[in-house]
Amino acid sequence: MTAVLTDGLKRIILDNIFDNVSDSGTSVGQFGPGNYYIGIAKSQNWDDADTPVDAKNTSREERNLRLNLQSIKQAETISYVVPRHNWSSSTIYSAYDDDQEGYPTNPYYVLTEDSRVYICLEQGKTSAGLATPSTVKPNTVTLDSFKGADGYVWKFLYEINATDKTNFLSSNFMPVKKLYGDDPLKANWVAQDSAAFLISDSASPGNIGSITLLTGGSGFTSVPTVTISGHDGFTVGDSSAATAILSGNSVVDIQLDSNVTGRLGRRHGTGYTAAAVTISGGGGSGATARANLSSSRGFGHDSRTDLKSTSLMFNAKLTGDESGKFLIGQDFRQVALIKNPRTNLFDSDLGNHFQGTRAGNGSVPQGLNPAAAGSVFASASGLALNKMLFTAAASPVFNPDDIIVGGTSGAKAYVDRFEADGSSRDFILWHQDEATGFGTFSAAEAITKNGGGGGVAAIDSAGCISTIVDINRLAGDILYIENRASVERTSLQTEDVKIIIQI
Repeated sequence: MTAVLTDGLKRIILDNIFDNVSDSGTSVGQFGPGNYYIGIAKSQNWDDADTPVDAKNTSREERNLRLNLQSIKQAETISYVVPRHNWSSSTIYSAYDDDQEGYPTNPYYVLTEDSRVYICLEQGKTSAGLATPSTVKPNTVTLDSFKGADGYVWKFLYEINATDKTNFLSSNFMPVKKLYGDDPLKANWVAQDSAAFLISDSASPGNIGSITLLTGGSGFTSVPTVTISGHDGFTVGDSSAATAILSGNSVVDIQLDSNVTGRLGRRHGTGYTAAAVTISGGGGSGATARANLSSSRGFGHDSRTDLKSTSLMFNAKLTGDESGKFLIGQDFRQVALIKNPRTNLFDSDLGNHFQGTRAGNGSVPQGLNPAAAGSVFASASGLALNKMLFTAAASPVFNPDDIIVGGTSGAKAYVDRFEADGSSRDFILWHQDEATGFGTFSAAEAITKNGGGGGVAAIDSAGCISTIVDINRLAGDILYIENRASVERTSLQTEDVKIIIQI
């Protein structure tokens, strides 16, 4: 026995996520709206060669990401996306096929340099029925399909507007969306959106995109008749029609007829819920074919369906230090998608050492006590590191990725940022992981670099109490982890982070 997960179910799952993001708010329930954030993490090398390792879907992988988390920024935008295929001259494109599982080797839709998206309904063919390369760029914006001089039949779907190009167009993916007439943001539509909506709103249900020849038969002395019949004698509003192409004594292709006078394109018909194709006459026999039907609402009604979108893209742009919430001069090696991070409130018993206790569960390192989590974090960006304040200026200074050691406690931690605040009250932002252990620094103890490097002024009596940490790293759902090569952040740099969720 075999089973498949249908695109319909995938779309339901993605629709739930999409709507969840679109309706995002501060309230959280089991199925309530959620806030989605893109986070960066891991300043330490992967290994001596700093070669990224494959991410794992394990609790330990998730926990380590939380421990190494630096900063988060709210996902600014979300869109359905599909694999990107640029139209290129002399390329053979496939025609839309309703029996194709997934995507064919040759793409059946293209993106032109004009940012327009077209679906191929019929290939250009030789007189022998062999596919030919496309040599004429589709460029027509019309409600109908149209046939180019190279024999390819295309249907315009939509044009990507400038904002969507900036947010969602990448080397491998391109955005696709469904526009609704009752969209509360319709007033913000640009010309490309209005044109796409017109295509969607004007789509006719139950089109036949093309006819696929199954067997060519033999013995034909004249062109046979192609008959297309609807399901159970259902009367179609605008019947499709097609013509067989002979080579020798066999049928080599079946092409839809040209549209009625005054209209472009082919006779795709409307109202088909199913269709049978019969080939009769012409003195031969044995030729068989089938119809390729659109979705029930027709080509262009929902481009997500036409292009088989089962992916979502989250986007956030990390610009400079993001008002002090992202580090400059530090690098990262992990990207994460986090749902509903929470504010970091500390219990009264956490004291100066961020060391909390949950009944029956023992100590939780560095104040990351899930029981102490506050409300859902809803700010644009947030910092996930700890702060250590000194009583005087540090000497020598610390550098990112230095390991510090408490002179009394022996606790170790990584330096993420050293800051001289101008009033001899220097501080560092820091974190711990399995390598450093989770020792607790003591108030008033001296701090040194691991392996020596001189002492510094003592930790302030309140120096372990964080005034910077915005989020509780143990709270919130980790939905996505990507391990990658190092990216060092600079003040003039913007990271355009795009996360693809594929089902």
